[in-house]
Parts: sequence; structure tokens; C-alpha cells
Amino acid sequence: MTPPQPPLAVSGQQSRLRVERIDLLNATAQAFIMSARLGEAVSLLEDVLALDPQNAQAYLYLATAYEAMGLIEQSMQAFRTATELEPDNVGLVSASVFGYCGPVPLRYSAICTVNSG
Repeated sequence: MTPPQPPLAVSGQQSRLRVERIDLLNATAQAFIMSARLGEAVSLLEDVLALDPQNAQAYLYLATAYEAMGLIEQSMQAFRTATELEPDNVGLVSASVFGYCGPVPLRYSAICTVNSG
């Protein structure tokens, strides 16, 4: 008979599975956005954020989906949250500096700010 796994091994496996699930949900949401299945993408991203409220990638995809749905205010808020979570993310900061505040069109960039820390 095989001895039971120590609790640390089980929690490590559970943690790995949780990360894999989050990655899969984010990837699927990205595919849904690219396929204009925006409602489904938002639903998946809400699931990601329920599992990991600090997931900047999910907020960035959520901002993209909201922008495509014409929900500009929600889009900007999701993008701001992503930049607050990852203020050193060069891609997010560069997008804002060059007037492309995440997925928000240039015409809205004047009201979008980068978190200055």
C-alpha cells in the first residue's frame, strides 16, 4: 500500500492545478474576444477574477472585451486596475504613455492615467 502524500505535496498540486485553470480560462477568454464572443469572454474573466482577484492579465482582457462592447468607462477602469496591479509592466505602461490607454481608443486617452505609484 502506498503511503499517503504529505499535505504540502497535495497543496502544491492543488496550487499548480489552480494556476493551470486560470491560464486556460484567460487563454479561452482571449480566443473568445478574438472571435467576437464578448459576453462569453467576460463571463470567463469574471471566473478568473473570482479565483485570483490580482490577475492583471484578466483585467487587461476584460478591458479589451468591454471596449469592444462599447463599455468605455468599464474598459478604462479594468485597464487602470491592471496597471495598478502591475505598475512595472512595460507593455501596460508603454500603451498608456503612447496614448493607447490599454484597449481604449486614442480619443479616450486624455481621461486615462497611468498609476504613478
